[in-house]
Amino acid sequence: MDYMRIGRLNEGDFDDIIEHTGGSRLVTDDAREKGPNADYVFKEAIIELKLVEEEGLEKADRQLRLADLFCEQQPDRPTIVLDPGQLDEERRRHYYNIMAGPLKGHVKKAAKQLDGTAERLGGQPVRVLLLVNNGYSALNQDEFAQIALKCVRNDTTKVDAVVVAGTYYYSDKFDMFTFFPFELHPVNVDRSFTSFDDLRNAWNSFASRLMTDLILGSDERARERLPVVDLSFEVDGIRFVKPTPKMGHESSFWEKARPRENSTGIATCPPVAVTFPKLTRAEWQRLRAAMPEERFCRDTFEEWLLFAKEEEQADYDPRRPFVPVEVACTEFDAWCNREQRHRTGRALCEFTATVFTERARALVKDARERSARSIVSPTYMLVRVEEIGQDSANDVCSVMLVREVGADDPIVTGIVSNLRAFFEYALAIAAAYAIKRGVGTVMYVRDRTYAWE
Repeated sequence: MDYMRIGRLNEGDFDDIIEHTGGSRLVTDDAREKGPNADYVFKEAIIELKLVEEEGLEKADRQLRLADLFCEQQPDRPTIVLDPGQLDEERRRHYYNIMAGPLKGHVKKAAKQLDGTAERLGGQPVRVLLLVNNGYSALNQDEFAQIALKCVRNDTTKVDAVVVAGTYYYSDKFDMFTFFPFELHPVNVDRSFTSFDDLRNAWNSFASRLMTDLILGSDERARERLPVVDLSFEVDGIRFVKPTPKMGHESSFWEKARPRENSTGIATCPPVAVTFPKLTRAEWQRLRAAMPEERFCRDTFEEWLLFAKEEEQADYDPRRPFVPVEVACTEFDAWCNREQRHRTGRALCEFTATVFTERARALVKDARERSARSIVSPTYMLVRVEEIGQDSANDVCSVMLVREVGADDPIVTGIVSNLRAFFEYALAIAAAYAIKRGVGTVMYVRDRTYAWE
């Protein structure tokens, strides 16, 4: 199922809206005018229309500046959410200054056009900037308006009022939600834009017709815009994500939850451990007797323990820890007979991996969401998964060992943190660490603060 697309707005749309309100285009051919002109004229006002179509997060220089800003507070994260609410006040101002780039040029040019037009027309028309979000989906309506007004107030005194509008489209491929804000923000309170109410009514009528035509398939404009989706980019191996806003209520179509994408390409669980046979002295002696020529087992039990320690000290990926697995000689013999394998070091390693896989699958199957009622063991491996946006490739997990001690706070020992792994993968990683630490229970917490809902 694909997303339905909608068309971008264009100046022709606003020509019709203005005409329905009693206004008109100031000139029909801008190329014949020597100076900058506003677009529309009303009885008491002139309007300059600016369609903001640039997706600000696509610019490489802006990406680098945002990366530097957020990494200052989150230096060890593999995925960083571009949420200004996570920043302190000073950094938050810096964030909005960075995001203001696509609007600043429009505001400065519009101010010159409005001022030049007002001077040529004489009198004192109200100078109105009509700023339309026509594709800058990294900003919601409130942010867009906030930045627009800041640009106007900081950069010019030649705008009396700002009308902030836009088309915002959200979809889960079945449900579709759109809204078309149209808000007046006075800058010079002594100069009133009295035609605004009529203009807003015309805008609302246009939006209603637009959606009707879209649903009926009679809108012939190029359908260029997808709904608002996750915006992401990577800098130095770190993924930065502006998550899709939550839909705000449960789906009327999807039975459990709105589907998420998984761009990792992982269809089956990757290896989550480097396994190694863990032998008691007695088991080692039995295996050594069964494989007297096998160098893998070493000549003495002390050499075997040293070999195991050297292997454990190798530099392993935290997603794939070194895991000693207890194995028994009798079970290894039975496996060799069943699989028609010779008793070799290679076969012993494959058998060890098989034992690990069975235990890990059982731990994953029995994993439970952590709650006061769900805790059945005083010691368990806890995995916390942060679900971020629509793509589970963004998700981050941490694994910790928890010991519940009476009514006091539990003793928590961090094992690994800030691994980029989605829920099912993270459970398997936690199971590997549980086997490594001799823990028989895996529990989980799913942090859906930034999840797609």
